[in-house]
Amino acid sequence: MAKGLLKPIGHPAHNGQKYFLAATLEDLRRDEKWFGKASDAIVEYWRHKNSRKGQDAPESRRPALQSADRAGFADTEN
Repeated sequence: MAKGLLKPIGHPAHNGQKYFLAATLEDLRRDEKWFGKASDAIVEYWRHKNSRKGQDAPESRRPALQSADRAGFADTEN
C-alpha cells in the first residue's frame, strides 16, 4: 500500500483495518508484472526492517553484558 500497488476500499484510518475486494486481489494475483512489483516491495520492506535490528539495541544492555564478562574473566585469572 505504501508503494501504491494496492488501494483499500473506502477511506480507512491510517492505523485501521483495510479491506480489499477479493475479485481485485484475484485479478492482480494473475498479473505477472504487478506480482513481481509486489514481491519486490515485500523484499525491500523486510530488508530495511532487518537492517535496523542491530542499530536499535538499547545502550543500557551493552555495558551490563560487558561487566558480566569482565567479572567472569576476573574469576579465571585468580
